[in-house]
Amino acid sequence: MLTRHRSITLARYVRPWLEQREGLVADLRTDESRPQHLVDLFRQRCVQGAIAPKTVHNIYGVLKALHQDAYLADRVTTSP
Repeated sequence: MLTRHRSITLARYVRPWLEQREGLVADLRTDESRPQHLVDLFRQRCVQGAIAPKTVHNIYGVLKALHQDAYLADRVTTSP
């Protein structure tokens, strides 16, 4: 059975996505995010069984894109 997906804005999609990840990545400050910090955070969550490796990969991809955009917009000095 095919379902129809209504069209929503990216901003409307991102809000609940971040809320679901509160305490994981939603609260990270761009000026305090360092590569090792992210590695440690994800490793801890995987060991706890809180998230799957595929989820880590997906979240990392989003964070990488967000940090790159912030860097290009001169909002951060480095992109982890």
